[in-house]
Amino acid sequence: MNKGFATILVLLVVVLVIGGYLVYSGKIIINRSQETVPYDVYKLTNSSPSPTPIGADETANWKTYTNTIYKFSFKYPPAYTIISESANPALQKLFSFVIQNPERRPGGGYPQPYVEAVVYEKDVSSLEEWVSKHTTALPVDAQSISGGSLFYFEVRDKRETTLGGKKAITFKAGSMGSSPSPTFVLSRNHIIGLNLDSENESKDPDLINIYYPLILSTFKFLE
Repeated sequence: MNKGFATILVLLVVVLVIGGYLVYSGKIIINRSQETVPYDVYKLTNSSPSPTPIGADETANWKTYTNTIYKFSFKYPPAYTIISESANPALQKLFSFVIQNPERRPGGGYPQPYVEAVVYEKDVSSLEEWVSKHTTALPVDAQSISGGSLFYFEVRDKRETTLGGKKAITFKAGSMGSSPSPTFVLSRNHIIGLNLDSENESKDPDLINIYYPLILSTFKFLE
């Protein structure tokens, strides 16, 4: 009777020892498996894609226009083309061309928005004098158009800015159904301007609200 009880007691102790060892070993394995997975793994797995870097060049793939005669250049969107080139000696306009989206969009009104690059004669000594001489807040009239020295009418919101790193003057105007918003700068011997005509905004809102400010920002002198 006592011998049988002793045997049962020994077996019970063995079971408890083995069970305790297994439990303890299991905790070690679990703890070690948790420690071998670094926090960075979860961080990388759950991270979202990196955003576009702030300050990235939005004009990197744009076309570049370069004028070696009047020594300036600027960029414009790849979908746009140079539609026409012209000059108007009567208005002291030595050279100009229009950049426009060749894809015609529906809708009435005149014209489809465009950007004009223009070069005028420098007939005074300063940019301020030139703007004062060739612009007016008065409405357009036939006599001024035919033989006067005024190029822009109904001028408003005139202010100083910069273009190509130099002091410039910008303003809004109205003239015969168009709405020019030119920015002019003085080069050595000429007055150079970039002009946005935005009369019919619905036909090309991107040019007015997005592209034109970027075009201005890429303007530079070659000399």
